[in-house]
Amino acid sequence: MTTLPGCIGLFTGSSKSDGYCGVFACRRGEATYVCAVIGAQNSKTRFETAIKLFEEAFANYQYVTISDPDEPAIESYPVTGADTDAVDLYTRERCSVLLKKSDGEPQKKIDLPESLSAPLDPEHAVGSIAYYGADGTLLTEQALYPKEAVVSSGFTEILKRMFTMFLNG
Repeated sequence: MTTLPGCIGLFTGSSKSDGYCGVFACRRGEATYVCAVIGAQNSKTRFETAIKLFEEAFANYQYVTISDPDEPAIESYPVTGADTDAVDLYTRERCSVLLKKSDGEPQKKIDLPESLSAPLDPEHAVGSIAYYGADGTLLTEQALYPKEAVVSSGFTEILKRMFTMFLNG
């Protein structure tokens, strides 16, 4: 077991009634798997079974971070009535899931108005984003927030924008 790449722990035991048993942990990248083997005929079979289970897991599953509060969930979303034309939107929670590699990436469903209207407060959600697995199972749904406050444009700023739009046709 100790030659298995990423093996970080194991606990073994055996008895006449239960056979050879073990609980094992293996980490590669961000994914950590734990497996239990119960009732193996001998020590060699116990370790071979654990290795086979880990290789199956790492070959067929992926650990995917689908939301991270430090990264925008949606970039440059339109804002009206502000000094800026767009704002990045963030979730407040990190969410990582285990997915079959054959299923591909989760699907997103975004619930937001066509554009946001200033003022925007970073303490108040402006919409939500939901992620679904390949089979349509909801993985997570999270509120979306601007990272910083977005203030309303003053009268002068509005006039400047109108003048610019007039000049640019």
